[in-house]
Amino acid sequence: MPRMLKITGNDYHRFWAKVICELGGKRCWTWQGARWPHGPDGYGQFMWEGHCQNATRVVWFFTYGEWPQSDVLHDCDNPPCVRIDHLHMGNAALNGREKIERGRHNPPIGERARHAILSGDQVLKIRSLRAQGVKLRILAETYGVAISTIQAACNGQSWKHLG
Repeated sequence: MPRMLKITGNDYHRFWAKVICELGGKRCWTWQGARWPHGPDGYGQFMWEGHCQNATRVVWFFTYGEWPQSDVLHDCDNPPCVRIDHLHMGNAALNGREKIERGRHNPPIGERARHAILSGDQVLKIRSLRAQGVKLRILAETYGVAISTIQAACNGQSWKHLG
């Protein structure tokens, strides 16, 4: 962040008013304000000096007096947590490695995949029709997709989880 940020007492109190600090042990301190993406498992967002800031970056600034120069990652794997001793500096590559090491890397598959056009039921039907000899072109026209999409679904390049 290129500009200098100032901490006012109001900012500090407004921030901590949005946090539930569970005492004892190493429990997370859970952000209760706005979250991105919206929902209970989203990352905290805090409006500060007219800009929406990630709550973990703000707590880093409050603690260390300087804006983090890279990403602030969670040791606890709990996105709404703002407990400073649950946070560490990193980057996208480290975050990706930690996701895999901790078993959090579950890319969306099937209908949950961002670019999915077909449903799982449609893919199963397409595979059945193809096995009966229906031409790729006919299936593509019927389902409104490219022939390559039908080919990938039939030969297992896509929708692998369906077997």
